[in-house]
Amino acid sequence: MLLYLQKPHFLKPDEAVQEWNGGALDALVVPKDKISELMRELQNAAIAPFQSIDRKADPQIGYLLVTRRS
Repeated sequence: MLLYLQKPHFLKPDEAVQEWNGGALDALVVPKDKISELMRELQNAAIAPFQSIDRKADPQIGYLLVTRRS
C-alpha cells in the first residue's frame, strides 16, 4: 500500500500522530494491530474502506488506510 501511495518510508507512531494532528498528513497506512491505539489519538480520522488482503494464516496481519473525515 505504501508504494501505491508513493510513500517510501514509515513514521514512528508518535511522529505520525504529531504530523497528523498538525495537519501535515492527509492519510496514514496503519498496521491492523496498532489501529485501535492510534485512532484514539488521531483527530478527525476515519478508516477508509480499503485494506490489505487478509492472510489466511493470521487475519490480524495487514494494514488499514486512515484518512481525514470529510
